[in-house]
Amino acid sequence: MVARHRDRKRELRVAVVFGLLAFLTLLVGIVWAAMESGIDHGMRYLLAERWGVVTLIDIYVGAVIVALWMWVWERNRLVWLGWVLGLVFLGHLVTALYFLRRVALARNLAEVFAPQRM
Repeated sequence: MVARHRDRKRELRVAVVFGLLAFLTLLVGIVWAAMESGIDHGMRYLLAERWGVVTLIDIYVGAVIVALWMWVWERNRLVWLGWVLGLVFLGHLVTALYFLRRVALARNLAEVFAPQRM
């Protein structure tokens, strides 16, 4: 029983490291890109190429899936809407923050993704 508890804690520590790395990687990438040009320039560049359009579609399909995950957890729909707006405007930087929030509130890795049903 104690070993199982330690394994769950280790899983959560690994999840925190993963979430922090994801957040920091995205933050550094955003700052790095912003130092070269504005987002309007980047969007024009992406939309000029088919692969750029597909990349944007991929990102927003992922964002819809994340928004559904958030919907399952958030009882207050205004809070959910705030997270989704953040996701739309700041991308998966917000996903990483939400993931870290879920890890902080969870007792095990399964609870990060799905509430325990009674």
